[in-house]
Amino acid sequence: MGSVYVDALPFLGFNRNINKAFRTLPSEYQGIGLKHWCIEKLGKDVSVLLRHWQSDSTLGMALQFVYEAFVMEIGLDGNVFTRSFQQLQHLATHSWFKILWQYADKYDLSITFAPRFNIGPSAELEMSRLWKSFLPPATQQH
Repeated sequence: MGSVYVDALPFLGFNRNINKAFRTLPSEYQGIGLKHWCIEKLGKDVSVLLRHWQSDSTLGMALQFVYEAFVMEIGLDGNVFTRSFQQLQHLATHSWFKILWQYADKYDLSITFAPRFNIGPSAELEMSRLWKSFLPPATQQH
């Protein structure tokens, strides 16, 4: 998104080389007040989770099914969001939960689900224990 701002800022009357902190600083603090898109997206995604998780709505049930598939795809038990995205991103295909994991890791946000959602599939529990033996200590849950 930075390149869009670089191209658009001169047309808005601002120097294109302005620091990112001043671009996203609210105008009452003498900034431009442009949005920080990664933070905006992370906030909206967390808002969707808070509103719909464990609800009987279609979106709530879809989120739970997709999360379970996401955890099964990665193949590790426990809360995936407490693990390093940089180390383990190759285990997941591109999805809404992978992007949420990426931004949560980038901004050091802790996302915790009820314990019943922090499990690996029981049939694959032994496989996940085997996986842990191959992971370097830095990628273990923290």
